Amino acid sequence: MSTPTSLEATVKLPSAFAKLPVEVCERIIDSLGHHHIYGDLTYYRTLGSCALTCRALTRSRVNLFRGIELTSRARFYSFAKLLTTSPDVAEYVSSVHVACDDLRLVTNFPIVFAHKLPRLKWLVFYGDWERDQILPAHPAFYLAISTFSSVVKLSLYDMWFRTFQDFVNLICSFPNLSNLDWTALKWKRIGEDPFRHAQYQHKLNLCSLDLDRSDLIAASRMLSAVSASLSHLGLGFSEDVSESVFDQNISLAQFPSLRTLVIWLSLPTKFSGYAWVPALLSKITSPHVSEVVFRYRYDFEVKDIDFDKELVYLDHARIEEVLSRKLFSGLRRVLFVFRRAFVDAYGYDRDKMHEKLGERFSKVRDRGLLDVTFQP
Repeated sequence: MSTPTSLEATVKLPSAFAKLPVEVCERIIDSLGHHHIYGDLTYYRTLGSCALTCRALTRSRVNLFRGIELTSRARFYSFAKLLTTSPDVAEYVSSVHVACDDLRLVTNFPIVFAHKLPRLKWLVFYGDWERDQILPAHPAFYLAISTFSSVVKLSLYDMWFRTFQDFVNLICSFPNLSNLDWTALKWKRIGEDPFRHAQYQHKLNLCSLDLDRSDLIAASRMLSAVSASLSHLGLGFSEDVSESVFDQNISLAQFPSLRTLVIWLSLPTKFSGYAWVPALLSKITSPHVSEVVFRYRYDFEVKDIDFDKELVYLDHARIEEVLSRKLFSGLRRVLFVFRRAFVDAYGYDRDKMHEKLGERFSKVRDRGLLDVTFQP
């Protein structure tokens, strides 16, 4: 007979669960937690019921609190109060998403929660750049950010900054940041490049950088400031970038450890084409690249997208020529990622998408590198 686990030895499980190993119960609860992350309120309520049912089902608390979404002022301060009355909850929190209409809550977050979330790994800030709200920041904000030593990943979406330097002050305030991704950041005035000053040099020791819908100047500055330890890079632009302009501004020579490259594209394309894509691939100097990913965004409001026409915007001949070079001999996969909403709307399945892509990227297909996947 196996020795009971400490959980079984100290707390008696409800009769319905007593017939199952604790590990099985935890796997079931973990599956509920997966749905909770994607905002399904039914699973959220189920996790809450499990947490209240029995002290043995601590896994429900882990799943209930590991990802926190603060989407209103009421939720923001309710969670702050919860950490005061039940500080043990903080041990379960590994990610926090701050997404509400009032950007002052983003500014208040590090001040209100400083030293209260010791296991927080991933912090996400959402803005609303269409409402033209600039992130209000002051010295106390950056000082409070510096207390989040456990945060290793920062994600920023649809945010306005007063200047590019305000943005740099934010990311450089995190003492142990290793993963940064942004989508559609904007600045009222980009200003001078702060990375030219000694106090900002060698500040960013990132292993992963993902810039989607970036302007060219900001992308160029970030790439020049990131250390040689970068292993993952994602890049997509908010403007039409010609090959010549791209060549003048972007360099990847300083990333000898790069392993994964993600190229962000749009459905439908908003520009004249993607001439910068083969130019980007040509600039890679790392012999360790094992995966190239083409990740498509999808504009839900646009109807009647001609996917065959969309594929024409990618210069497949030049892309395949670059990927056939000796430098890419270690390439293991060329992956195309689509939103499931797009493929469902147009009646595509994985085999059909693979066939369409294979017709244009035949060399990649014949090498067994072509792959397709769908994501929410």
